[in-house]
Amino acid sequence: MRLSSILFSLVVLAGSLQAGTISAVPTRLALNANDIVAWGTSAQDGESQTLPYVVSSSLGLMTSSGAPSLTVFQQNGALSGFLANFADGEILLTAIDGGPMEISFATPIRGIGFNIAHVVPGAFTGQIAFYGAGNVLFGSVSQSGTSSFDNDGSAVFIGGTSSLRDVVRVVVSVDSQSGTDGFSINQASLLTTDANPEIPEPSTVTMFSIAAVAAFAAHRR
Repeated sequence: MRLSSILFSLVVLAGSLQAGTISAVPTRLALNANDIVAWGTSAQDGESQTLPYVVSSSLGLMTSSGAPSLTVFQQNGALSGFLANFADGEILLTAIDGGPMEISFATPIRGIGFNIAHVVPGAFTGQIAFYGAGNVLFGSVSQSGTSSFDNDGSAVFIGGTSSLRDVVRVVVSVDSQSGTDGFSINQASLLTTDANPEIPEPSTVTMFSIAAVAAFAAHRR
């Protein structure tokens, strides 16, 4: 086998090893987040946002969000009077004309979670798809919920983590029987720490393997 073929095979293997395993997280507490993203302030209630909508997390991580349109609402806000089943006064990022909503991160994260509600009362299913570098889909999580105008904080939580800190983008969407896919999410909790920082990342191990094979092949020539 040619050296170039060996190296190509190992590079493909390295890419597959770098993909973390995606797992659903049932609650915000279980996410064990260390960072948050607030989507705006009460002063922005009802404002349509220029896309991409760029917001920094509390720890300074830059996030960039996009959708057909994005509007910041305050639950039961004095300006908009927007109602869903989030807690009173929460700041929401809303894809009022439907999704999907994409959220990108300046540096990779391990996990994300938030409460989500459809803009029309009734049953729906929310989904988060997790992507790595090169637009590689790692996996997705989904959660069924019921939206209402009750203003009671009952919006369902949806979240997920990767076994590696390798998520650079998530795509959020909902599926319902109402014929419209508009939805809101509240403050996003982020997990940005490594799962096992003492263990070398697969990419590092694989690069050493590639170097070793290349050296061996060169010696045999």
